Amino acid sequence: MSKIIRNVNILDMSNATMESLEGITAIENVNLLLYHERLVPALTKTSLRNVNLSVAVPSGVMLVNGSCELNKGILSSRSEPLAICVNGRTVVQPDVTEDLLHDGLGLLLVNGKIYCPERLVGELTNKMRSPNCKVIPYMDDAELVMQNAQVNNQFLQSLNPGTKLVFMRAVKMTDDLDQDLLRERIARVEFLGEAYVREEFLTVLNSKLHNRHRCELNVIPSGAQFVDDDLVLDDLTVSRFDQADVYMTGDLRISDKVTVADLEKSIHSLHVGGKVICRKELKVSVYQRCDDVNVSFLDYSGKLLMIDGEYKLTKSELVYTPEKLGLVVSGILNISENVDPELLADKVESVANSGIIKGTEEQCGVIRAKMISNTGLVEDADDEVKENADAGFIGNMNILTL
Repeated sequence: MSKIIRNVNILDMSNATMESLEGITAIENVNLLLYHERLVPALTKTSLRNVNLSVAVPSGVMLVNGSCELNKGILSSRSEPLAICVNGRTVVQPDVTEDLLHDGLGLLLVNGKIYCPERLVGELTNKMRSPNCKVIPYMDDAELVMQNAQVNNQFLQSLNPGTKLVFMRAVKMTDDLDQDLLRERIARVEFLGEAYVREEFLTVLNSKLHNRHRCELNVIPSGAQFVDDDLVLDDLTVSRFDQADVYMTGDLRISDKVTVADLEKSIHSLHVGGKVICRKELKVSVYQRCDDVNVSFLDYSGKLLMIDGEYKLTKSELVYTPEKLGLVVSGILNISENVDPELLADKVESVANSGIIKGTEEQCGVIRAKMISNTGLVEDADDEVKENADAGFIGNMNILTL
């Protein structure tokens, strides 16, 4: 029987044999495919579809899925140069020298981003065989902050005067800060992840920014209430705001019980980092308060059914739900096979989809007819069953090694 490999994050065939590939007719939906050069004749007979990156590698390459750090200890402790393949982020630490990189690293394959000191970019490039990566240099002679960080007075007091800092991930300067302390303790700073900074700190911070043009600097207006997460406005939480300016990093979800009058009374302006989920009749009022004309909406009509994980919509749920449903899908929605398409059409008012919806051919037809927005997928489960009927199926894995 022929075999299909499908839906695999990393398919490692660097140590596979010609015999282990026998019978494999197709490889589909793979993020990273690693194979030894000797397998090329076999792979030319295999259908490859939707493979993000395929790389030929020698035997014995170390595989890392996730974050990888290259430092002095790792590169200097080996008897032979390191050959490594990374699916994720790679950070070359400041203690690595050019000579150490030259002698200790033999081969670097990266599917992702590589961060390294500016002085090492040339030598690192010589070691790379990475067509799908981006090298991001950072400031020399700086201290790295590897995790998400909150810069407050306690953080500043822990630094020596004149410190140079590189923040690798998200950083927030949203608390009250002693600006004299900020001026004294930080000499230069570089943001490689998102930075959320209150407007009043920019006078001091602007003169200290390294590679200002490259940082993702989000400025929070003076006086705005900062919400570092999603925000749900319902009939209780909406009463906490009075003509407020609200700056949030996540999604805004407005419950069915909030009226246009409630919204106009409580919110003066909005910055929404994610998307807005609200009833269709609230959309204009919300949009008028947003500072970004390109804010993303998932608006709906009917009773909200929010699906952000994996969910199965059943016949009994539709039968016993008195209201019509507004489906907002950002996860995976599976429709039970016994749901009659006419029942589905009668009980679903609208569908806003940014995830995956699976059903029969007729169910998918109903869903498409109810769509008011779609940036996701609607998949006919019948087609997938027919496609796999005559072939063995291997897949739905993070890492598969042959």
